[in-house]
Amino acid sequence: MILHSAAGLRRPYWHVPFLALCLATAVGLAGCAPRSAAPHVVVSDEQVSPDALVIPANLSWSDTGVDVVAGQPLTIVAKGRVAIGRLKKIKDDAENNVGPRGTFFYTNKLANEQFPLPAAGNGPAPCFCLIGRIGHGPVFFVGAERSWTAEQTGRLWLGINDFDVAANTGAFYAEVTRPTDVQPASFR
Repeated sequence: MILHSAAGLRRPYWHVPFLALCLATAVGLAGCAPRSAAPHVVVSDEQVSPDALVIPANLSWSDTGVDVVAGQPLTIVAKGRVAIGRLKKIKDDAENNVGPRGTFFYTNKLANEQFPLPAAGNGPAPCFCLIGRIGHGPVFFVGAERSWTAEQTGRLWLGINDFDVAANTGAFYAEVTRPTDVQPASFR
């Protein structure tokens, strides 16, 4: 059997397997260790402020240490990436690595799960986005940035909109500020 290349040159059928064998032998002689199962590390090239709060992907809620007063403007700007542990084997168009905005591309297996903020088949919120709540109040969407006037007083909690965070890796990084007025959505 003879293979034809794009340039029209003829090469014998053993050419591709022979090159693969040579490459495998060279790699083996170079002392490469066999692959091991390493944890998935999510890397982000975004600049993160040293004042940013770390919101780990494997915790449902993180206490920000910020006490909010009703009627006070509050702004949250978030960055970072998280890998969704249960979606290691991506099927369909599901995303397993997301930013604070979350994703609307999810596997059908998630359609009936109970997210903290209704998502997937149950609601309008994106799966795996950054969410918040004040005290024990209702859960709200934060995403990459949110600026609003708080309607209640209490401690600010931030988390990930996921029904099972145990196997997630990575983190969101959130800057919480108290401006004098509500900020436009793209003030940075």
